[in-house]
Amino acid sequence: MNRPTKRLLRITFAAAALIAVLAITAVVVVQTDWFRQFVKQEIITATENGTGGRVEIGSYTFDWKHLRSTFTNFVVHGEEPAGAPPYLQAERAQLDIRLFTNLHHLIDVASLVVDKPQANIMVFSDGRTNIPTPKIKRESKQTPLETVVDLAIGRFALNDGRIVFASQEHALNIRGSNLQMSLAFNSLTQGYQGRLVFEPIYVDSSRNTPVQFAVTVPMSLWRDRIDFRNATIATPRSSITINGSLENLKDPTIAAQVTGRIAITDLKAATNLPVQAESMGSLSALDLNANAIVSRNTIRVTRCN
Repeated sequence: MNRPTKRLLRITFAAAALIAVLAITAVVVVQTDWFRQFVKQEIITATENGTGGRVEIGSYTFDWKHLRSTFTNFVVHGEEPAGAPPYLQAERAQLDIRLFTNLHHLIDVASLVVDKPQANIMVFSDGRTNIPTPKIKRESKQTPLETVVDLAIGRFALNDGRIVFASQEHALNIRGSNLQMSLAFNSLTQGYQGRLVFEPIYVDSSRNTPVQFAVTVPMSLWRDRIDFRNATIATPRSSITINGSLENLKDPTIAAQVTGRIAITDLKAATNLPVQAESMGSLSALDLNANAIVSRNTIRVTRCN
């Protein structure tokens, strides 16, 4: 065996030994209480810095064999008054991680599943909300969606979610339950594919009977674009299908084709418009077939032939 070959074998054996040592060290480290507390504190710190709220966790466990963190009673407090429901909360969250996926990341997120998340958005009489301000403001050219895509979470799911939005100024209340959202990251296209289902959503504009909607949105998320195909908004009397996209998140533009039928009673109840049944004559519904572009506080609608 010549000298270059011996040198190559030594290098190979040394590299294999180093990999084995790193693997053994990783197995030992992830079983320690230090690592459990490290992961827990990293998640709390990242959440508080990103949202600006105060984070509480009811319980936390770590399964080192599956590298799985499980939280219960995960709460983010915003600017709401004492005794009010918190800004965000979840009954349970499960986070699966991967170690040493590349030289730049010690930890990557493989899967995030949140059960029974709830959002409570309050609007006070002076126009303020309880939404907190992030503690760390980074000057970045990236949009929030680019940041999400860069995280490359292998699987993201929200199960049985709920949202409450109450606006005193406009006398508008929105309550939604049974939110189901799933997204899967495609490493080839560097984007997410998934769907959002929200049923029911109640829209109450004060004086009228609340309208109950069912919303289904198949979606694709890219770095600076969201595509939605055959998204539907439906009630027992109305059904709307939307195909379109949201582009350029730094200066958002929504382009969509809207087709379907909306009942006059639903339109009146959801928008609180002063529509009188006698003024519409025998018309009970409006047929829709139009293109709409929303950009810079302007809305352009053109009728499709």
